[in-house]
Amino acid sequence: MGRRPQELVHRADRAALIARLARRARLSPFGAALLATVAACLVYLPASRLAVVQSLEGQLLDLRFQLRPPGPASDAIVLVPIDEQSLRKIGRWPWRRGLIAQIVQRLADAGARTIALDLLFAEPERRDVPAAALEDLQRELRAGQQAGDADQPAKIEARLGALLDQADGDRQLARALEHAGNVILPFSILDPDGNVILPFSIGEHADGSLPAPVAAMAIRIVRQQPGRPQPEPAPEPGVLAPIPALASAAAGLGQTNIPLGPDRSARLERPVAAYGDQYLPSFALEAARQHLGIGRDQVQLLLGEGIALGDHLLPTNEAMLIPVNYRRRGTFAEVPAWRLLSDSIDRAELAGKLVVVGGSAAGLGDHFQSPYVQDLPGFERHAAMIDDILRQDLLIRPRWAFLPGLGTVLFGGLVVGGLADRLGVIGATLGFLVLVALVVGSNLWAFLSQGLWLDLLLPLALLALIYGVALGHRYFIGQRQERRLRAAFKHYLSPALVDQVARDPALLRLGGEQRELTVLFADIRDSTSIAAALAPTRFAELLNEVLTELTEALFEQGGMLDKFTGDGLVAVFGAPLAQPDHALRACRAALAMQARIEPLQARWAHPDLPPVAVRIGINTGSMIIGNMGSEERFNYTVIGDEAHLGSRLEAANKDFGTRILISDGTWRIVSDRLEARELDVMSFRGIDRPVGVFELLGERPLPPGRARLLELFAAGLATFREGRWASAQHEFEQLLALAPGDRPSQLYLERCRARLQPPRGG
Repeated sequence: MGRRPQELVHRADRAALIARLARRARLSPFGAALLATVAACLVYLPASRLAVVQSLEGQLLDLRFQLRPPGPASDAIVLVPIDEQSLRKIGRWPWRRGLIAQIVQRLADAGARTIALDLLFAEPERRDVPAAALEDLQRELRAGQQAGDADQPAKIEARLGALLDQADGDRQLARALEHAGNVILPFSILDPDGNVILPFSIGEHADGSLPAPVAAMAIRIVRQQPGRPQPEPAPEPGVLAPIPALASAAAGLGQTNIPLGPDRSARLERPVAAYGDQYLPSFALEAARQHLGIGRDQVQLLLGEGIALGDHLLPTNEAMLIPVNYRRRGTFAEVPAWRLLSDSIDRAELAGKLVVVGGSAAGLGDHFQSPYVQDLPGFERHAAMIDDILRQDLLIRPRWAFLPGLGTVLFGGLVVGGLADRLGVIGATLGFLVLVALVVGSNLWAFLSQGLWLDLLLPLALLALIYGVALGHRYFIGQRQERRLRAAFKHYLSPALVDQVARDPALLRLGGEQRELTVLFADIRDSTSIAAALAPTRFAELLNEVLTELTEALFEQGGMLDKFTGDGLVAVFGAPLAQPDHALRACRAALAMQARIEPLQARWAHPDLPPVAVRIGINTGSMIIGNMGSEERFNYTVIGDEAHLGSRLEAANKDFGTRILISDGTWRIVSDRLEARELDVMSFRGIDRPVGVFELLGERPLPPGRARLLELFAAGLATFREGRWASAQHEFEQLLALAPGDRPSQLYLERCRARLQPPRGG
């Protein structure tokens, strides 16, 4: 402790550098979370394209649908299901097309505004003439021959024409379609393998060419938005379309190609399909256009952005797909096919409505998984998409849907890492749960109130990953570091400070640094005499009791135990954690130490033992604090001349007969809260300035008697410094009359008498 300040600063700087490098080599929980966050952001987009991620994201979308409260019933769409009861009442499938023509005719007569007939008639119907009709014709022919009827050929021809017309269901259906003038029929585009998800079909037919009625449906106005990719055209093995007679008689045709997700779900709609250089509308889009009365020239395709139906805009993603905003069962009114054919319906049920006809019986038509049911009939799915367009209640999967999730991962990762670093497991867990609640809540709000489908799976999964990394680091690495810190400081800091340092090691500024601190030196008075009078075990017992009391008083004020010095201790206030009131804490710790020693004095009192007493010195000044020692072994301690001054003050108690001495540097800081008396101005080795020495007396205000003695001593000291020795002698004699054992007064009385004596040999 006798090294010069320059040498000490150099060594402290070296220790500080070593400590900083060590801290950088050890990754903190925040650093681990930061690395995990960067990695999560880099893999976000590639991960979002994985089939398993898309499938799980879709299932979370289904959950959002199920959490959504039921919406209002549709006042525009009516379903006509060909259900089990209709098959029982009318007959097994397939029904003759003449019967389908009756359904169309009934709907038209009831005032349906648009009829979406989700039945694909890809082959002509076989003409079957009933045997009874042929037998009747045969009888008529024989009777005419026997009667010699000259008009018989004309009658036979008319009769045959009526029979052929009755047997030609396609002709009947075509006439019904032309009469209604508002029927939309489906067609399908084949995939490269010749497969396709069919609507409820009658017959099978594949033709590599694009039939003229289908080609006439192509959207006429196509705009390429700058920077938007075109959807990939479908391969051209052919289409599955209605027979020409029916296709030409229909008011419109729409493709029913349903894009299936990785889990075979049908969450997305393809409102247009590219076939070569033509873009064909979907069945739902064509039905909605017809119902809204929008001409084909008012339909615009904005590639990579959406479709404009007059004033209606259907926003799509870059692949020209749009999510289906599914409706709960019961949203659409239903009129089963058997009721429609039995004349038991009210015209008001269908007038002005868009009617969707399709199969719902088991084994008839296509069925899809929806958020609400596992086997939703395909025509009900079309109805949901049509209703989305008519209401403009669209579910939007924007191109930027990933951005909120990516931002959440970035922000949330930093928050979780910071909390793990600062507040530990509990803080990080609470922060993570709050983030999860915010992500889920905002996602639900966007879905329920704004109709947005935003990422939910990846933000939650990646946040959980970052949380796991931060906590894993905290548990496996941070806990080990925390245990090491606790082991290192538990003997030097109060338990509360140990907890704080363990939770936040960044508070420790290890390495050498110059700081204003307060040091406290405490030493047992006459310990050598006590040790000589007691057996070693008894002296060790006494020493341990005294040091225990001193340490507890020190920790109560948040001081750091620097070291034990055999029969005393050295403490530091203001390090390792900053304490703005470190000088006041040190003084109060000294007063508490003296109070704790008093019971020990009575218990250890013995005629052969000096009284148990403790001398304390306190100084506040600029010192060097940090890890001092070799690179392999060092201690966290304080060094410097100002630190040594505390030791000098502790030793000066012996001269003044006092218990607590503080320097003028400490007194300037605590003088508004504590009481002390100035004893002297002294010079100490290693200190290049005179130091004012004060005896610490206690908290303000002092009892009246002690306050009076303090005033008398201050007056005598002032008189002494003025050089009026006789007056000062008189004042100190008065003070000693009131306090005979006051050693500082005796000391100044001796000084006065020495100055009043004549010089020797004078």
